[in-house]
Amino acid sequence: MIQKKIGIIATRLGGLDGVSLEVDKWRRILKKAGFKTYLCVGEKAKESLHATVIPSLSADSGENKKIINHFFSRETDSEFLEDKIENEAKKIEKGINTWLKKYKINKIIVENISALPIHVPAAVAIDKVLEKNPDVRALLHHHDFHWERKSYFGGCKKIKPFLKKYFPPKRKNAFHVVINSTARDSLFEKYGIKSVIVPNIFDRFTAEKNTFNSTLKKDFGLKKDDSFFVVPVRIVPRKNIEAAIELIKELKGTGMKLIIAGCADPYDFQSMTYFSKIHKLTEGMEEKIKFVCGQVAPKRKKTGKHKVYSLADVYARADFVFYPTLYEGWGNAFGEAMAFGVPTLVNRYDVFKRDIEKFGFEVVKIDNGKIGKNTVEEVQKILNDKISKNRIIRHNKETIKKYFGPDVLMEKLEPFFVGK
Repeated sequence: MIQKKIGIIATRLGGLDGVSLEVDKWRRILKKAGFKTYLCVGEKAKESLHATVIPSLSADSGENKKIINHFFSRETDSEFLEDKIENEAKKIEKGINTWLKKYKINKIIVENISALPIHVPAAVAIDKVLEKNPDVRALLHHHDFHWERKSYFGGCKKIKPFLKKYFPPKRKNAFHVVINSTARDSLFEKYGIKSVIVPNIFDRFTAEKNTFNSTLKKDFGLKKDDSFFVVPVRIVPRKNIEAAIELIKELKGTGMKLIIAGCADPYDFQSMTYFSKIHKLTEGMEEKIKFVCGQVAPKRKKTGKHKVYSLADVYARADFVFYPTLYEGWGNAFGEAMAFGVPTLVNRYDVFKRDIEKFGFEVVKIDNGKIGKNTVEEVQKILNDKISKNRIIRHNKETIKKYFGPDVLMEKLEPFFVGK
């Protein structure tokens, strides 16, 4: 039997970000379908990840940071910018071609590199690889586009030709995948490129209480009988964590605690500024609100007596998920909460309203990121009614399995596999 191979290329994998988590799920599903996956990354968020590393492919490489600073500066208009991009692109292209040849790969999945210009040389390199290797078929997995982010507007006059040509590229051997209908429509409207919607997919539906996570509450600084509400997101402004803080203040009863499970990005000024804001909002509430960054990772581990818990461990012990995010390409944390059976509060962000709400998940909803008059009452009603809570959990699990399970992924990707 000939081994089916697929290569996956990304600037960074192995973390708790949406791209890394989605790649983990795709790899598990592809493995069950008989595929062997090979990773090519700029950096690994965890050393145990088996991958070929091309340092210049990292978005945080020194050269790329210089390029991005010039690329999005209105004052920069020098010719050296194009030379720098070309030189870095050649390094990355050479590394990718060596990797393809080594593992005899002719199908690749490219994660967001050709959608969001956080690494222009990498996008140029991907285009060159496709141009020079017409037998290589690429699935360009677009999580979010540059026109969806205000921070990518403007820049030097050389920016527009690059965005038009490489984000994304038009190649016959490229199969475009987006994660929501808004992205599909805008990609066709702006570039005339047809794409397939593959929403976030879920392949695990059990978060078990077990011996390992029996100490989770204690390690998070909670009491045994405390109820805790988790915000399972990175600390960035669009996650609207202040709404969760407001809600926990309003909930009645003793032992109501809020766990903020995500981290701020130390390399991102906006993220660190927002982290400072959130920290100030929680001053004097250290017993009620806990930041557990560093205690949660993609996979659990134990070093001596110190434990790092997986997100599944957190969901297994959580009483409620708060997801007041203002914008998402799809919403991985929402799907995880449904799959792992945790009652959830969600803000009706645009993609939720357009692509998710119609499937009938039973959740507490808020609008415009604001806690409404009845929100607290709805949350407490679910907490206090065990029969209703269990019914909601069963319904949501069945719904996520039916519409966002592994079979959906394989069905959506069939044209890519057969070369249509």
